[in-house]
Amino acid sequence: MRHFGPARASDVLKRLRAIYISHLHSDHHMGLPNVLLARRAALNREKSKKLFIIATSKYSKFLSDLNRKFEPILEDTHFLSSEILLKEKASEGTQPMQSIYPRYVLRKVTLTFPAMTTHDPLFRVKQDLLSCCGLDEIEVCRAAHCAGSFSLSFVTQDRYKLVYTGDTMPHR
Repeated sequence: MRHFGPARASDVLKRLRAIYISHLHSDHHMGLPNVLLARRAALNREKSKKLFIIATSKYSKFLSDLNRKFEPILEDTHFLSSEILLKEKASEGTQPMQSIYPRYVLRKVTLTFPAMTTHDPLFRVKQDLLSCCGLDEIEVCRAAHCAGSFSLSFVTQDRYKLVYTGDTMPHR
């Protein structure tokens, strides 16, 4: 709101398609319920588009509890767990990724979905995520920070790559 002003903020919220939470420090996740409520208010009975949330499974439980016990905030949202996305390709023999800090060994995981079967329940959600967000691929890896930290990168259909590490330690 402060950056865009009320009218522009409403437009931004309506067009929001995905949210990524890198780890569970409060400065990274506590504002999301308010964003979800503001998005719902901005949509104000308009047909909403899907909103994808990529975060840890612990955060999924937190959001589900808020949704169930206090106020519905997860309408038209699809949750993808960072842990599940990480395990999925890690079991297919990805190579360890060396950190610039010797005590950390990180795993690079590429989510390019052809290896998944179309019968996998997450297959459609991932394909929807890529399609709705104009992405060709997503990568998730563990981050050298607190327990349950992840980094994410994606490549757009225009072949631009963006990497988000939160406030984690640098890694390759």
